[in-house]
Amino acid sequence: MTDFIYKYPPLLPGILIKRYKRFFADIELASGEIITAHCPNTGPMTGVYIPGNPVLVSASDNPKRKLAYTWELIKVCDTEPTWVGVNTGLPNRVIKLALELRLFPELGNYSVIQPEVVYGKARKSRIDFWLTGEENPIFLEVKNTTWAKE
Repeated sequence: MTDFIYKYPPLLPGILIKRYKRFFADIELASGEIITAHCPNTGPMTGVYIPGNPVLVSASDNPKRKLAYTWELIKVCDTEPTWVGVNTGLPNRVIKLALELRLFPELGNYSVIQPEVVYGKARKSRIDFWLTGEENPIFLEVKNTTWAKE
């Protein structure tokens, strides 16, 4: 497989103060400013929600957003310090890019990549990607986990 590195937008370092109401995190930036960032992970974040740990946030200048910052990563310091992704929307963007670059030859020769495809009898289910082409269609589901345990 070809080397593949996802390039984050510019990230600002900070320290996690607290997370609350599922979607909010107070973070002290390296400048000393305390901000409230959007937390895109609504799960319990077992093993990675550690107030006082280093975090990285992205900034947005979109005036329609309620919060200007998004919490992207947290540094988990167990046996080896590791950055863990918090943004549950990121894996689908990374996989979409990898699919477009044809980094998974095992998936066959697909010519169309359709994200967020509705399927099922009642049309109430959704699959992350539907790949079609010369071979049988492939439904592709992408999962994200933040569980960390020593």
